[in-house]
Amino acid sequence: MSKLQQITADLEQRLPLLNIKKEQFESWQEDGTLEPGGRQETEQGVHLLDWKYRAVLCFERIPARHAGLLLAFVQAWLDDNDPDRENRPLPSPEGQIDMDDKHKLADVEITVEFIDPVYVVEDDNGLIDWDGRKWTFGTYDLWIAEAAVVGHNADLQEPAP
Repeated sequence: MSKLQQITADLEQRLPLLNIKKEQFESWQEDGTLEPGGRQETEQGVHLLDWKYRAVLCFERIPARHAGLLLAFVQAWLDDNDPDRENRPLPSPEGQIDMDDKHKLADVEITVEFIDPVYVVEDDNGLIDWDGRKWTFGTYDLWIAEAAVVGHNADLQEPAP
């Protein structure tokens, strides 16, 4: 699930707190770019690429008094769910708030740049041809040694707890 899908699902649950209905909120991606992933092997698989894009979160006719609450929801979600933002070259979220004539309702548009990494696992039946092998999306089983015995003619035995 992309970060846009995750933040959208979170904000949809909070719409009643903002006194708006689901049809007053929409989100989409724009200006996406593919960036090489570096081929690093991780628990998720081999890092094939990063999908970098701008997410747009658009709210119509939100009560103006709730605009600050909406901004807080977005920032809190980013802090809790996208901790790698600080280590990546991503700009701060931007936004625009347009008030109606009586300053009671506002249209709010927030843009957030995200990077969604894409990982693949080797699969003989995979649809992705890369590096002379077949790959697919899926669960990756990376074995990491928790203990080891090193030495010449060392007896294999269970490590002490």
